[in-house]
Amino acid sequence: MVVAAVLSLACAGCGGKDFNEEKAKNIVEGHPMRLEGEQASLSPAQVDCGVRSELWEAPVEMSPGHSSAHLTQQARDLKFSDDVLTDPSFKRSYVQLKGDFALQVLSIVGIKSAPDDMKIGEFTVGAKIDHACFPNPLPLMGVRKGVFKEDEPVRFRYRFTDAGWAMDQLLH
Repeated sequence: MVVAAVLSLACAGCGGKDFNEEKAKNIVEGHPMRLEGEQASLSPAQVDCGVRSELWEAPVEMSPGHSSAHLTQQARDLKFSDDVLTDPSFKRSYVQLKGDFALQVLSIVGIKSAPDDMKIGEFTVGAKIDHACFPNPLPLMGVRKGVFKEDEPVRFRYRFTDAGWAMDQLLH
């Protein structure tokens, strides 16, 4: 699934066709990005805090190692879009996000050249959620071969426009 991103025309694109990790990072962090069903990891403390803060119900075990915590309207107002899930194939619980989010680059994996003079930036990225349970950005999962993976970087595609470098897609 390819998620169309808001065309990000940050001033980070100014200054010619030079492209580097810092410019790519500034573009990601420069404007809120539209996320459509991206998965974000939650720590056990964040899951517990969400229950205490009535963002979601207490997790209910569906089968061994699998649990689900139903979202409340408060969580939906924060742009969580699906129940909090625990699955033994993931180290941490996770939840889907849908809406516009400020992103923070947590680490830079690298920049690669792509066809048609485009670039691909690979980062560990977190989505900022304005709530006491989430003092740090929630790490987004990258996708490898169509499957969300906790340890996979998130990939963004950049193209050079008349206004400079811009991000045009979050890739899957």
